[in-house]
Amino acid sequence: MNELEKLRHYRADITYFEESTDLCTLCPAIGASFYFDGGETAEGKQRLAECVDYYQQLFGKHLKAGLITDQNENGKEIQFSKKTPSPMEHFSKYSEDGCIEWVITGSPTLAVASPYWVETVTARKWEISVRQTKSFFQFSLPLSYVKEKKIFNDLFNFVVSKLNPTLAFANAVTCLPYEDYKWQFNEFDALQRFYCLMPFRRNYFSMDRLGECINGVNWITCLNKFHISQLGGLDNIKNTLHHDFIKITNIGDNCLIKIGEYPNIAPVTEGIPPLYKMVSDFLRPIRVESLGSLHNGSLNGSINFDPRTTDLWLRRFDESGIWPPYPDNIQFYGLGEADEVDAEEVEEMNDLLKQRTTANSLCPQTGYWYTPAKQNSHALFKQGELMPDFPASTYGATIWYWDANQE
Repeated sequence: MNELEKLRHYRADITYFEESTDLCTLCPAIGASFYFDGGETAEGKQRLAECVDYYQQLFGKHLKAGLITDQNENGKEIQFSKKTPSPMEHFSKYSEDGCIEWVITGSPTLAVASPYWVETVTARKWEISVRQTKSFFQFSLPLSYVKEKKIFNDLFNFVVSKLNPTLAFANAVTCLPYEDYKWQFNEFDALQRFYCLMPFRRNYFSMDRLGECINGVNWITCLNKFHISQLGGLDNIKNTLHHDFIKITNIGDNCLIKIGEYPNIAPVTEGIPPLYKMVSDFLRPIRVESLGSLHNGSLNGSINFDPRTTDLWLRRFDESGIWPPYPDNIQFYGLGEADEVDAEEVEEMNDLLKQRTTANSLCPQTGYWYTPAKQNSHALFKQGELMPDFPASTYGATIWYWDANQE
């Protein structure tokens, strides 16, 4: 099977449910995480709001619940709707010593896992001066969006261009509910069985640890200029990792290393995937020495990540035999292939490609469009018409979105 076929084949195998309620406690997705500086500044909040807006404008119809903190850092659960404050409006209320937490999910409550997820947590100014803490942003989408690469890639590249991250990466990931500690044993079980499946959790634990160093190899790894220098420069990266299935590109000061057209989850029964091993060995000098523990401790005897198994997981590509730590516990459940992406989902992905465009681009389809960069911007444009720009806007870049209300 190729990478795309493996994602489809194992999708049901790595979806977990609570037995008593049949609610989803872990599901696979395609996700991206970004660590960046400047999230406490006014400009940083503006750029961050544009990234959150991008996700919510495109996938809003799938988003249902969330948690938003106020300026006193009191969290409040919400139902996502048109009444939800705009990220730009909300983020601007925080001081540089305030911590923004913004979580929106596709599940009806935060107690259920969903592949639709967008979250940000910003570092406080005093934290940065004491611990060099990074601000954090992440998003995920259903695995079916791997097949329609442009939607995911455009969003990933947009966030990189806006946040200029010190580290960013994308993978096939495990999505847990907001209170992830209750179901971490499911995640450990899933990650034991797949080399390249990555934990996609609320990364407070790593905001102090990642950025200057990286978490290792990923499907897409975005390096900053410091990393590039440590690895001998861009030419050395390109020469050392020269391969038909490894793509190296630049976005501003950042270098993106992408392994294959699709993410590889790599069942442990197939051994370490050679290209991931190759890139991992090259990136090892800038890999973080320790992540502490990926999980909380367990009070009920379940097997979670602890500092020892987290260190093993961090080094899982170094050589055969390191991972998994409990090979006798490995079991593939034989749930069979997940259903093909249905026609309605394919149609939605095709529509999404036409529902966002930038200023000075040609209108993709005739209808009403709006932009957050200008109030009361709802207007009719014809296909092929040049979309206006508002360079003086305090919002930031002028991005036009298809208006669901075509009146």
